[in-house]
Amino acid sequence: MTNDHHFVSIIIVTHNNQDDIVDCLNSVLNQAYQSFEIVIVDNASTDKTVDRIQLNFGNNEMVRLIKSTENTWYTGGNNLGFQQSKGEMIAILNPDLIVGKFWLSTLVESYRMHEDAGIVGSNVLLFDNPAIINACCNYIHLTGFVFSRFYRENQCKCSREELVAAPSGASFIFSRDKLNAIGRRVPFDDMRFVMDCSDADLAIDFLSHDLLCYVAPSSKVYHKFRFKMNPQRLFILESGRYQILGHIRRKTLFLMMPALVLTEIMVWYFILSANRGLIKSKLKVQMRLFTQNRSIFRSDNSSAKDLKLIQYLKPDIKMYDELGGRSANIQRALEASNRIFAFTRRFILNSLRASSRNK
Repeated sequence: MTNDHHFVSIIIVTHNNQDDIVDCLNSVLNQAYQSFEIVIVDNASTDKTVDRIQLNFGNNEMVRLIKSTENTWYTGGNNLGFQQSKGEMIAILNPDLIVGKFWLSTLVESYRMHEDAGIVGSNVLLFDNPAIINACCNYIHLTGFVFSRFYRENQCKCSREELVAAPSGASFIFSRDKLNAIGRRVPFDDMRFVMDCSDADLAIDFLSHDLLCYVAPSSKVYHKFRFKMNPQRLFILESGRYQILGHIRRKTLFLMMPALVLTEIMVWYFILSANRGLIKSKLKVQMRLFTQNRSIFRSDNSSAKDLKLIQYLKPDIKMYDELGGRSANIQRALEASNRIFAFTRRFILNSLRASSRNK
């Protein structure tokens, strides 16, 4: 079977992306692989995003534009695009990316090669410095953080097609049939997530059904990336982190308690020492957790699922430079913390394996 037998729906969600969308779409249309449609969902942009799409691509039969009357964020927008798409395979792509000529053909071929693949993710490089990695897919930490894999390292670090915990939500592919097989009507859980961590949540659902996530390093995209941390973003990230932990049983989380408490201390230390403007957002997240904690836990949680998941969770935290990661004091604190995380992970895995053998 050749790549050309797979029709792909490429879903792009826009919101005030007038400076990026034309370049993004031109790069997609210039693909070596041409069996696709582009479904653009505009999330109620107030700039000239829609005008530029219509002016430059209004007569292109490969491009469809859906105009949402409200901003439904990353998760809602991609779900709407999915519902309107026709492809047997679905590629999620962010609008602030330029894709390489073999971006799509590499994703499709990699997916075809791995029968146990649920997701295949791209290698996200920095647009301003293409030799540097933005995210070679993602790590999921033991305590629910989702980190860019090989963040700001040389692209040679991402050279092998291999298993990873989760894709970067900027660019990845999956099949409609496999999504149906795991019981998802749409790709993203837009009741729990608006943006960050929704990609990891999808990967965890695939993993719980023995469908894995791979990275395809030759599927290259170039991200016009700017790091930001503000109250809204902290709220989204921390809300997403707690939702990721909702995939784990309460009993297992109790065993994880030292690591979870340590993580809360680390987050609060960062807020109080680096940006006190984030205090209200963190308190808001914790209040929501306190009042709605029952809704976080998934109905399919089990010791078997815990064991599958925790084997893929990373025990080490490597703090981004933008968050103060270069500080010698921070590095020493992280080394000590990572030892605790590693011990906790080993202890939980041993407990789960022992419980599995005794059944």
